[in-house]
Amino acid sequence: MARVQRLLKRNKKYPKVARSNRFQGVVYVRFTLNREGRVVGSQITQSSCQVILDDEVMGLVNRVNPFPTFPKEMEDILVFKKIFVTIQVGVNPVVLTSPFYRYLDFFQSS
Repeated sequence: MARVQRLLKRNKKYPKVARSNRFQGVVYVRFTLNREGRVVGSQITQSSCQVILDDEVMGLVNRVNPFPTFPKEMEDILVFKKIFVTIQVGVNPVVLTSPFYRYLDFFQSS
């Protein structure tokens, strides 16, 4: 969990156009990883109302892909349900606002 947060923080960028126009915002994103750490789904769940910032957060998830693999004792799919990324002057938080949720792949549990 902490490794994912560090990777996101380290790879976050403040787009030049957004910085020069002083666009700031918080983007909420949800993404799902498979056992190998590959993103198998992602979506913005709450926009910053600035397309350039929303695009940066989706780009962030794709830049970090693949994420670290997770331990064998964990289930097959890992969902980060609510993560917010703040993009503004002088602020560098990437916060996992709720713990990740683990669940078995639907097709394996049937």
